[in-house]
Amino acid sequence: MWWGYTPAIDLQDYLIETKGEEIPVLNILVIYGADARHILQTLAKKYKHPTRKIHFYVIEPLVDFLAKQMLLLTAALEPPQALGLQEKVRLFMEIYGNLLVRPPTVNYIIQKSRQLIHMVTDESFLDFRLPLVKLNMMKFKEIDALQNTFQFWFNNTLFNVVHMWDIRLRRSLGVRYDHRDGAFDWDYQMQLKSKPGGERVNYQEYKHWRETGVAFTWLETENTEPNLTFATGVLAKGEKLVSQGYLGDITNGPFLGFGIDCEDKDLLKTANGICVKRSADIMERNLLRLFYELEQGKEYEHCAGGVDDELGVVIRDISKVDVNKVGDVVSPREKPRDITKKKETYSALYIPKAQVHFLPCTSLHQFPQSSKFKNFFNMVYMSSTAVKMIGTHLNQLIEDNASVLIESKKYIVGIGKDEMSKFVDSVNELAKQNGWQPCKPFDVNTDSLAWFRKTKTTEEI
Repeated sequence: MWWGYTPAIDLQDYLIETKGEEIPVLNILVIYGADARHILQTLAKKYKHPTRKIHFYVIEPLVDFLAKQMLLLTAALEPPQALGLQEKVRLFMEIYGNLLVRPPTVNYIIQKSRQLIHMVTDESFLDFRLPLVKLNMMKFKEIDALQNTFQFWFNNTLFNVVHMWDIRLRRSLGVRYDHRDGAFDWDYQMQLKSKPGGERVNYQEYKHWRETGVAFTWLETENTEPNLTFATGVLAKGEKLVSQGYLGDITNGPFLGFGIDCEDKDLLKTANGICVKRSADIMERNLLRLFYELEQGKEYEHCAGGVDDELGVVIRDISKVDVNKVGDVVSPREKPRDITKKKETYSALYIPKAQVHFLPCTSLHQFPQSSKFKNFFNMVYMSSTAVKMIGTHLNQLIEDNASVLIESKKYIVGIGKDEMSKFVDSVNELAKQNGWQPCKPFDVNTDSLAWFRKTKTTEEI
């Protein structure tokens, strides 16, 4: 799960405050958020809300997801003197969702992996280079795992992600592999396109992603290098680092987080029932707005005619990639690149009164036993995959009147009516067990989120 399946939201829009009593410090627990999209969107929209401190506490099932989120936050917060706004947008999009990236992008990943290694091993450098992020609550073994992941990105030149993608497709489609165009068309027409907003993902870009793992393309670029950040399950094995390969999504795509809705409604226009712009164009505009607002702390107003107004789909010939070139995913640590390069001497964009705390992967079950976090969180966001892992123990962590947001399965491809109905039942049962009251009716077919409010339970009275 390298990305979420609902549009990025400003979490402060869902904050429940008692009339006349503002919350000076907002503590938000993000459970399996996957891609930091809600964190970035909330930080970008801070100017719309009363000034307050915001602390995000992030739990992920794998350290790999935390590693990638650190890189995404690093890229998003690059100062303008280090990275221009337009280049930052496209760089972020490639790291976020493209299995193959441009050479400058893979060079950026390798360069920043050096700095990320320094960050996780030197707390003072982390405080200087990326002051938004805190790792002090993580366990030593998870810090080591982060370092291994960044080391894998830095050293690895043999990560044959194209071959891994093809293997995943063959296993998923089985006998349908030789007729996969028909399978892709069915999933798009009967599943994704039928969802409200799903039609904003252009069929050609969806099909191209299903075939190649490349979601975002531009006319003047070619994606030729593996995106090392998709390596899953990086482990130290003797003197080597090994990865279990690519184990992420191969059916939905990275379009939903930023690419199906936009404040600029001209990007959502249709002609003959087809959206004029691609999902990639919508995402590019959304990120342009987000990064501008992060940098300037004020509303973005788009000027027509910019480079992000271009339209075009580049279909890269997958036959140019030799899927048999490399069959191993071993990082050659026995011949490491020089990591003694100097630490960067500039800091990320300063986001006042905000911090992102990465938590141990086991926090979900350990934190309820800690008095420090009793009634601590004003808001909880959880992904749809986390629902089955949550019990009544979560209630001990959140204060009365807190908002609880649950990601919907509205856009997920391949889910039938029965499974969708079971998901709704699970959400409603979870709310009932914990005494959460709905803030609005939840329709899984139209709503991206289920929104609840914690009320005082009988046991607490």
